[in-house]
Amino acid sequence: MSVRNIYADPKTFLQMLLECAQFVEKARHDPSSSKTDVLDSMETRLSLLMGKLLSHPTSATFSVFFDAEDDPSS
Repeated sequence: MSVRNIYADPKTFLQMLLECAQFVEKARHDPSSSKTDVLDSMETRLSLLMGKLLSHPTSATFSVFFDAEDDPSS
């Protein structure tokens, strides 16, 4: 398991939201996921999303889409 610092490698709000949705889908099909584990993770994820929303509403880390120059897929 790798450790990622959200401040050193900031994701956009949409990327964080997508990651959250992917976690929910994975946990739904994982019989070893306990309700407590899922709820604890969701609490943390929602806290990070709200923090980004409230603290960086106009920054590049909040952007929904990448600029063509910053697009990692090109």
